[in-house]
Amino acid sequence: MKKKLLSLVLAGAMVASTSVSAFAATTYQDTTIQENEQSKDVEIGITGNVSDDQGNIVPGTISVTVPTTTSFTVNENGKVISSDMVITNNSDEKLVVVASKFEDSNGPEKINIIKKTDFGADASLKDKGTIWLRLTGSTNNIGLTSEANNSSNGKMYNGDYTNSVDGTEQEIGKINEKGIMTLKLEGEGGTKGTLDNPIRDEFKLILKVKRER
Repeated sequence: MKKKLLSLVLAGAMVASTSVSAFAATTYQDTTIQENEQSKDVEIGITGNVSDDQGNIVPGTISVTVPTTTSFTVNENGKVISSDMVITNNSDEKLVVVASKFEDSNGPEKINIIKKTDFGADASLKDKGTIWLRLTGSTNNIGLTSEANNSSNGKMYNGDYTNSVDGTEQEIGKINEKGIMTLKLEGEGGTKGTLDNPIRDEFKLILKVKRER
């Protein structure tokens, strides 16, 4: 099963978002009719597909547009503000998006991401720089933390933080043919104490986009 690896660099306390498109479904080239020519032949290759009874077509190149960086900001009131992460399926096949890994190279230093269940309901009881963070927007949510893992820092949980999903391919959701999936980071930051200087931290979220089979 072919998979496309998607690595999202999450930058805390900055706002920027870009996307990159690979394997365009339709390709183009410039054609010039010279002064001494009246016409020009243009050859267009066309690939046709007929779906089976389950809606499947012969596997081919998957065209998908994915984000490569995103960011979130925790404002002075503890509100987490993040950009949308849109994954666009340009192909005629259904796709599955799974969460593979979350990395926090600094661990609890700088921005410390903890479980929402440990954060509690009162942000004023948690220090500034301590937050909870969760990936949302499709069928399944993914909880993210700075906790130490076997070989590095950064851990993933199911949406209600009852089970760790590290080491598994946790399905986030499916994208239909020519469809989109819009993911977002939600969370809250502590408001206890003072913070004389802003904090910036870097994280990495590894997603996989694969054919549904």
